[in-house]
Amino acid sequence: MINDRLNEQLTLPLPQVNEGLSSYALRLIRELQDQISKQNTLINWILDQVDPHVRMTMNPVSSVTATVGDVTGEDIADMQTFLDGNVYTVDEINAAPGIDIRLNFTEVERMCGILTNIWYNGAAGHFVEMQIWDYTASAWRDIVHFSLTNGTNTRYIEIPTDTDFISSEAAILRLLHPTTGNVNHDLVIGYAALTSLEAA
Repeated sequence: MINDRLNEQLTLPLPQVNEGLSSYALRLIRELQDQISKQNTLINWILDQVDPHVRMTMNPVSSVTATVGDVTGEDIADMQTFLDGNVYTVDEINAAPGIDIRLNFTEVERMCGILTNIWYNGAAGHFVEMQIWDYTASAWRDIVHFSLTNGTNTRYIEIPTDTDFISSEAAILRLLHPTTGNVNHDLVIGYAALTSLEAA
């Protein structure tokens, strides 16, 4: 049920015919403010589903390893605050894999889920896999895969047990475009965090 509520996309309006630039900019700002408020309401809704004596904490990504993909000029801070308007963009390369980005988390004592705001500007037949490193099996575990989204997409993925995914208070997510990429495609990361439940 939580996943259903969070799998809602932010969509921004297109300019109307003969609409002035300043009018469109103002309408765009208002629409964005409304939709950010909507997403914040969803986060609060998650907390209400758990327990009034428990709070959900966020542990944002602490560093990025760009194994494959062009991240020239990007800043890790751009994906550490939820819906602040900043984004971290990864351009595909014309090879396989097209993208292989590792999101590194530190000071991870426990996790109950993953909260991301990510979208993929690609084409039919292209997709990105989200995976988590399994320290016990020494292998990547598939979490979810997504294809063309062309717009912000907030996902909350529950992790029923975290035993295999934390080692020395570290955890790693991977975003992988496994097939040959296209330099005109990109992956946009607005936010990535691990969630955990703590006593309020």
